[in-house]
Amino acid sequence: MKRHLTFAAITLTIPLLGAAACSSAPAGERSVGTSVEAATACPVPQSKGNLVTNGGFNTSMTGWLNADGEDLWVKNVDANGCSKSGSVGESFSTNYSPAQCVKLPSGGGNYYFGASFNYKDADNGSYCMLTLFTDTKCVDWATDDNYTVGPEGNDMKTGWRSYSVQVPIPSNANSANIQCFLEGENYYTYLDKVYVNKTNSF
Repeated sequence: MKRHLTFAAITLTIPLLGAAACSSAPAGERSVGTSVEAATACPVPQSKGNLVTNGGFNTSMTGWLNADGEDLWVKNVDANGCSKSGSVGESFSTNYSPAQCVKLPSGGGNYYFGASFNYKDADNGSYCMLTLFTDTKCVDWATDDNYTVGPEGNDMKTGWRSYSVQVPIPSNANSANIQCFLEGENYYTYLDKVYVNKTNSF
C-alpha cells in the first residue's frame, strides 16, 4: 500500500511497510536476506573497520588457507543473494577448516566476531572459532580463551543465519586466528560475511 502526500507542487509517494517486512531473531543472531540486489550494492562491500581479509568471498578464497589446500569457493551462493558474489563450502565427504590470521590494531579493546552460515541440514554442527595471540603471526597464545560463533544446541536452523559474539581483546594481543570448521559427511554447508570489527557488522 502507498500513501500520497502533496506539499505545494511536490507529490511524494511513500511505501508503507507491513509486518511482513520486519523480522526478529534471538540475541546474538540476525536473519540475513536472500535477495538484496535491487536494494543495495551487489556484492555487498565489507566495512572499512572489518579486519578480516576477503570476509565476503566475493570472487575467491584469497586471504584464507584450507588445511588440505582445496579451493572451497562457490559461485552464486551468497548470504545476501548476490549473483556476482559467492561463499565457501559445498557438499562434502570430509570436514574442512578454512583459516586466516588477522593482524590486530595495538591497544586492544572490545570487538565483535561474526559470520554467516547456510545449513542445508539442520543437524549440521559447523562453527567458526577465534583465538588471540601476542605475536603478529598467530604463534604465541595471548589467552586460553576461544570465542566461537555458530548455532548451539537446539538453535540449528537451515538457510542463511548470522551469528556474532563480543571479544574483549587484551592490550598484549597482536593477532587473531580465525578457523572455521565446516562439517562434512555429505552435508551442505556454506560460510560468508566473516568479520572482526569494532561494530557488530560486516
